[in-house]
Amino acid sequence: MKTTFPLFVFFLAFNLLSAQTTIADADLSLLPPASEGDHYTGVPSGIIYIGLASGAYQPFDTNIYKTNGELSDNRLVTGNNFDLHFSNLNTFRTNATSSSLYATTDTQINTTAGYTQLWGSSGIILYDATTFESSIWPKAGIKDTSGDFGTAGQVLSSTVTGTNWISNNSSITTPVEGTGLILAINTYTANSDLTTTLTPDHYTIILKGAKEHTLVLPSAAGNIGLVYNIKNLGDKDATINLYIDYQGQDIYRVQKQKMLVLQSDGTNWQQIN
Repeated sequence: MKTTFPLFVFFLAFNLLSAQTTIADADLSLLPPASEGDHYTGVPSGIIYIGLASGAYQPFDTNIYKTNGELSDNRLVTGNNFDLHFSNLNTFRTNATSSSLYATTDTQINTTAGYTQLWGSSGIILYDATTFESSIWPKAGIKDTSGDFGTAGQVLSSTVTGTNWISNNSSITTPVEGTGLILAINTYTANSDLTTTLTPDHYTIILKGAKEHTLVLPSAAGNIGLVYNIKNLGDKDATINLYIDYQGQDIYRVQKQKMLVLQSDGTNWQQIN
């Protein structure tokens, strides 16, 4: 047994050395086909080649990026908690049918000079809450939840469920000392069905137009004493959150050509006119 193992090592080394043939690699096309699996040493380059089944000489260099390559199957690179850096590149490009970038914490795309540009032939979709740390500069129209760009003079109203372009002719005036209290008056014209969410900044609301208005009142709880004056000059009854009328009935509308005054008692909205 002691004699057999040294002989095995000797024959293995001999076969490896004998299979590594010296070739003149100035022009590989002038050489006869390589034998599959054989190793060749290029002269004068010193590059190691391996023979392929096709008869080609495949360079086997320590720098794997000297020649282009082609995948023959799916490949996976596992980082084992190490970093992967690409440094001093002029341009970094990917060209794929679909690209995905995932991270367990933050994903950052930074540009030290110029702009960071994102393109999408059908647009760009941002999921979840999005925070802008600086100014936003839209160079085209802004759509609301329904896909409407709105019209000149309208403002974009935002709620928990979405956004909506609304007509807002607010006349909030700065009070002048000694002249009394000046409160906000807002006029909304419904050229199409229009939903308006009221806030504590509203006071008098005038409704106009041929289409139906929907008014969303804030919660009565936490707004005790808050008053709304609602005047419906529109062609249709307006829909509103539940309020209790002067007869103690639950009501969900503001009648056309009528006026309604509501005040929160901290639990419900009460009609007080």
